[in-house]
Amino acid sequence: MRYTIRMPKDAPLNIKDYKSDLVVKGLAADLSIDTYKGTVDVVGLAGGFHVETYKGDVKAEIVRLAGEIRGETYKGSIVLRVPASAGFDLSAESDRGTLNLEFATPTTGRGRRGLTANGAVNGGGPRLSLSTEKGSLALRKS
Repeated sequence: MRYTIRMPKDAPLNIKDYKSDLVVKGLAADLSIDTYKGTVDVVGLAGGFHVETYKGDVKAEIVRLAGEIRGETYKGSIVLRVPASAGFDLSAESDRGTLNLEFATPTTGRGRRGLTANGAVNGGGPRLSLSTEKGSLALRKS
């Protein structure tokens, strides 16, 4: 079964699913997604973003940081693309997974159980936090 939902681009969107393939395009409002094993593809987001997944795969292109960005996964992967000039306050941690950052951060290191990166990027701004237990996290420039 396949659904296409059209809505005002400035309306907040909350999605909770189980093993679905989700595509969200051109939203200029806050987006919240909770998925178990689904795949998520977000294109052209200009708002806050919260995604939580257990084993899912998330790819998100954020064109404007207009609120808090938070990504959490246990075993899945999260790849975020944000503008190279965007300012944000980063907090990222990976207990036993991977952490790949294309942005320079003031504090990057190996904690008691894994990798961490914290600090203001490009002068700071909205909070951007990423965490994983065994998955992979990537923060890329667009």
